[in-house]
Amino acid sequence: MDQDTDLGRGPEERMQRTFLSHSPEATEAAAERLGAVARAGLVILLDGDLGTGKTCFARGFARGLGVTEAVSSPTFALMNRYEGRLPLLHFDAWMEGRERALLADGGADLVGAEAVALIEWGERVGADLGLPALQVRMGYLGRGFGLEDRKMTLSAPKNAPELIEMLREFSPGAEPLEEISGESNP
Repeated sequence: MDQDTDLGRGPEERMQRTFLSHSPEATEAAAERLGAVARAGLVILLDGDLGTGKTCFARGFARGLGVTEAVSSPTFALMNRYEGRLPLLHFDAWMEGRERALLADGGADLVGAEAVALIEWGERVGADLGLPALQVRMGYLGRGFGLEDRKMTLSAPKNAPELIEMLREFSPGAEPLEEISGESNP
C-alpha cells in the first residue's frame, strides 16, 4: 500500500507508476500521450528540481492536447493559456507569493473547470485547491545514469477513480520510457 503526503493534508493512499526517461524528447513524447487522453477538469501538479524536465513535460502534454503554439514556462506570467482540443491553463507557483496570487486572483476558480490545469511547482498550492490531482514528479537519477536520464513518477489519490483509471491506462509506449516501478491495484 503506497502512502504519500497529500500536499499538507496528511497521509493519503496513492497509486503510483515510475518511469525512466533517457532524453527530453522521451519525456515530451510520454507527456504527449498523456495529453492525448486528458479530460476537461484534469488538474496536474508538476514538481521537480530546476532542470528536471517540467517544461519538457508541459510542452509534450500541450502537444497531446492539440496545442500548436510554442509552450514556455510561465515563470514571470503566473499563467499562460493555450488553445487545443481542450484549453490548457499552464500555471507556475515557484516564485514567493505566487501560490497566494494564484489562489487570490481567481486562478483557483479556473482550475478544475472546462480546461486542463497544469501547475508547475504544484505542491505549493495543491492542498489549497481542494481537488483531486494527478501528481507528476520529475527527478534526477544520480550516479550510474546519463546526464539526460530522469525519473518521472505519476501518482493519483486512490479515492479518485477517474485519475486511477487514467494512470492505469497510461502507456508511454515501448520506447522511449521504461517503467521501473508501479502498482496496478487501488
